[in-house]
Order: sequence, then structure tokens, then C-alpha cells
Amino acid sequence: MMIKVNFLLSTIVACFAIVVSNPACAETSSPPAKKMQVVVLESPPFVMKTDQGFTGFAIDLWEESAKRMGLDYEYREASTLQELLDSVTTGKSDVAVTELTINAERMERMDFSQPWFDAGLQMMIHQAPPTGFWSFFEQLEENGHLRVYLWMGLGVIVASFLLTALDRRLDPEFPAEWKQGFSESFYHVLSVLTSGKTNHKLVFGSYGTMIAALWLVMGAGVVAYITSSITSVMTVNSLERRIWVADKDRIEDLTDLKGKIVGTLSGSVANMYVAKAGLSGRGFSTLGNLVKALAENRVDAIVGDQPSLVYHLHQRPDLPVIPVGKVIRHEKYGFALKAGSPIRLKLSKQVMLAWETGLIDRLRKKYFGG
Repeated sequence: MMIKVNFLLSTIVACFAIVVSNPACAETSSPPAKKMQVVVLESPPFVMKTDQGFTGFAIDLWEESAKRMGLDYEYREASTLQELLDSVTTGKSDVAVTELTINAERMERMDFSQPWFDAGLQMMIHQAPPTGFWSFFEQLEENGHLRVYLWMGLGVIVASFLLTALDRRLDPEFPAEWKQGFSESFYHVLSVLTSGKTNHKLVFGSYGTMIAALWLVMGAGVVAYITSSITSVMTVNSLERRIWVADKDRIEDLTDLKGKIVGTLSGSVANMYVAKAGLSGRGFSTLGNLVKALAENRVDAIVGDQPSLVYHLHQRPDLPVIPVGKVIRHEKYGFALKAGSPIRLKLSKQVMLAWETGLIDRLRKKYFGG
């Protein structure tokens, strides 16, 4: 019996010694730690893509927080806001980093950290109709008047050539040189068109008188058309500017945009807010496309997150759009996490530390100035 016990103890000790002496075998039995998946959406200045990777207000804050928490992660980029939200909701991604508004509807599907940015919604409209000579010239072109003017000019030149050819054959006193003769004919043609008067000889008798009368009628019509077209364009420009000023002065809230087509980012809080207000909305996939649609007059106004819109305009001062009204529906941004995330409290603690240590204030100055 004693021999069996000693044999059993010897076997156990030998097995233990083998395991201890070969730790590599023990390590291979446990799978390597999986990197945390962080989905990001480009939205300057919070998330910006560079050749070296991602940077921006939200990226800097996340990376500092993750560093203090000792997290191992990798980025994946979403092309739209809806894709980013779905990625977190389905658990495909652990954390979402962008300018993401915290609201009750989203909190039913995902968790959020403590807020790290105070923002709101901003309305924007197209800039005032341009004024000045070149603007007036462009309006004439857009309405097709310049094309008519060109045809009229061509008609004057053709008529001057014909009159020169006839005068050279029928009037012995007409200048023999083409250059001098054409200049006189050109003067007579324009004189009849603009004033209805000319000292040109009637070389066709009664037929010449009838032709001159018809030319006078045509001249009156030409002058009337030129005058009316210029006046109409100037009047329309004046009315458009007055209407724009009146609209700009009265737009204070979303209710002032009734009857207008309002652009928003698809899946955004602004999109939901515009829909609840009963406005005619149109969704766009990116901020750049949204602002571009307003600049090209494909929508009457846009509503979006105030910090991103203002930053976008600072980067593109050439765009003919301006903010109007007050900042509406004040919001807070936070990091989104998949429901039940084990790092929610730790991440919220890091956000609070970022407020207390002044990190968030430094990031605000870095990306927004002042």
C-alpha cells in the first residue's frame, strides 16, 4: 500500500515539474488578447484623416484616455454616421469616436461616456445675392440676354456690309475704300437702330423709303428689348436681395424654415429634429456634401452641429454660405460604447480627469482657437 502511495505522489510531482519547467506550453493553451475595435467617422476638427492616421479633438482625447487605461485597440473607419451607429449597436465595434451627440434614443441602443464637449445645432443659408458689374453681367448671361445681344451685333455687322456693297455700286459719291465706306455704313445702321434718325441717301426710291421704315421699326424693337432686359435683371437682383435680407432677419428658429428644403446629415440628431419639426428635409452622407448642396442652391438651408459647420467655413471661406439665427437645441458629445461595455465607467473617469486637468480646454484652443 505504501509503495502505491509513493508511486502516485512521484507521478504527480513529475507532472507538475514538467508543466512548471515548460511554461510555453501553458501559454499556448490560452488565446491571444483581442484588440479593441474603435470605429471613427471623419468630421473635422473632431476626427481628421492624414497620411499618418487619424487626428483631431476627439481622437486626441480618446488616445490619451486609452493610454491611461492601458487599452490595446485598432481603428476602423465608417463612411457614414449611420454606419458608425450600426457598428456599435451590433457590437461589431467596441467604441465609436466622432462628434456624437448623446440623446435618449441612442442610449436605448448603446452606452455613452461622460460628455466631453458642449455644442448645439446651427442653421445656415446661402449668402446674399452678389452685386456689382460682373454679377449683373452673369445675370444677363443666365437669362439668355447676352446671346440675343450677340445675334443683334452680328445682324448689325451683316447689315453694314450689305449697305456698304450697295452704296459702292449705286452711289457715285460713296467712299471708294472699303474701310472708310464700311465705317460710314456701320454708323448709319447704328444711328437708325438707336435714334431712328440718319442722313443716309435713299438710293432705292419708294422701295428705299419702305426699307428705311421697316429698319426704323426694327430699331425701336431692339432698343426696347435691350432697355427692358437690363431693367428686368436689375429689378430681379434688387428684389432677390431684399427678400434675402428679409428672410435672414426673420430666421431665428427651425419653425422659420417652413416651406423650405432643409439639408441635414443622414442619421444625425439634426435630421431627427428637422423631421419632428415637420420640415421638408433632405439627407446627405457627409458634411462636405451637405455644405456643397447649400452652396449650389440644391437646398434652401442646412442644419448641423455648430462646431463642425463653423470649422468647415473657416477652412473654406470661399463658400457662399453664412450662419443665421441662434444656436438651437444645445447638445453634448461623448464616446459611444456597445451596450454593457466593461470599460464605460473607466472611460468616463478619464473624461472627467480630462476636464479637471485642463486637457479638454487645451484641445479646444488647439482646434478652435481662442
